[in-house]
Amino acid sequence: MDDDRLIVLSADGHVGPPMEHYRPYLDPSTRDAFDGFLAGHALRWTPESPDSMFRASTRDVQRAHPRATDDAYTSLFDPARRLAELDADGIVAEVLFPDDQNANTPPWLAGVAPEALDRVYPADLRLAGARAYNRWLAEFCHAAPDRFLGQILLGALADVDGAVAEVRRAHRDGLTSGLFLPLSYDLPLYHHPRYEPLWDVCDELGVTVTVHASDGGPPWFGEGWRASAVYLSEINFYAQRPLWCFIFGGVFERHPDLRVVFTEQGSSWVPDLLRRLDGTAQSTMMKWTEVDPLPALPSELFARHCTIGNSLMTRADIDARAAVGTGVLAWGSDFPHLESSWPHVTDTLRALFAGVPEPEARAILGTNLAEAYRLDGAALARRAAAIGPTPAALDLKEA
Repeated sequence: MDDDRLIVLSADGHVGPPMEHYRPYLDPSTRDAFDGFLAGHALRWTPESPDSMFRASTRDVQRAHPRATDDAYTSLFDPARRLAELDADGIVAEVLFPDDQNANTPPWLAGVAPEALDRVYPADLRLAGARAYNRWLAEFCHAAPDRFLGQILLGALADVDGAVAEVRRAHRDGLTSGLFLPLSYDLPLYHHPRYEPLWDVCDELGVTVTVHASDGGPPWFGEGWRASAVYLSEINFYAQRPLWCFIFGGVFERHPDLRVVFTEQGSSWVPDLLRRLDGTAQSTMMKWTEVDPLPALPSELFARHCTIGNSLMTRADIDARAAVGTGVLAWGSDFPHLESSWPHVTDTLRALFAGVPEPEARAILGTNLAEAYRLDGAALARRAAAIGPTPAALDLKEA
């Protein structure tokens, strides 16, 4: 067995300051509007809030762990504290998204979860909120740019030129690894020509497109727990929809170097969906249409362009890794969400990977994600040599 410590990368982590701290990062023209938003916003996804859809006791299990202290949660906005958490878990680098469970949602719900399930804020305000978040995020990531892989937030795609300008601005500011694709289904789908400037700038700058489970639904899901149940039943569909747009819409053909990571959606859906997409491509009805054939089967295009960041990983997912593709699967911690593997990451990794051949574990824990985000493997290895787990610590199978 190779004694070299493993490079462990997390495909999914969350950051963000208390909401009121976004104000100085906003364009001055939007600050008064933000004050109104802040005064009227109900924290539906923060268990400690009286307006939360979650029980107040929801966080008790996580809080029972000795590492889940008030100080640990400051790592959502304190980079030094966050690095200490990463080091303790042996994680070399982490892909970062906005948070939504700790009273720190970006302005106008430009981030992950639509806390206001009964409303959609104007697209120009969501882009303004995203810009404020990106300014804050760039400062956070500057503390360790090789370890904090902050994803550029866009909030909405109603203004594609504005989104492209924000990608360029945020990239200059140091957010270079990827962008968080807004799921805006009140607009044309992602293979529409209006989005070509966005895919062009991703090509030009080497920016990976990340599709984190988030929004995409209608403005009303229902009331109370029923709204949550409907939302959670549909959330993965909205996040997976860009895949068939990229494949059948020709985005991957026009942009052969484009890389896409699908995050916090599990991975069990992949084999069946690829079978269905391949079936569509080979169907009799497709043969009747006057279209040029795809250059490859959808499953082959998926393998070339896509990575699955499974931050909800189970042992069943690991056992099914060959069906998904060992070369496309990546692990994530989802720090510090209620459903995350923190603060017991090491125990979780051992339970997931015990008995897995070492080369496969190395791919899923590090190599696949490093390739998806074009990371410096040598730099990652140097950091892993200091903090990464050994193969023996995870009870890996010798190749």
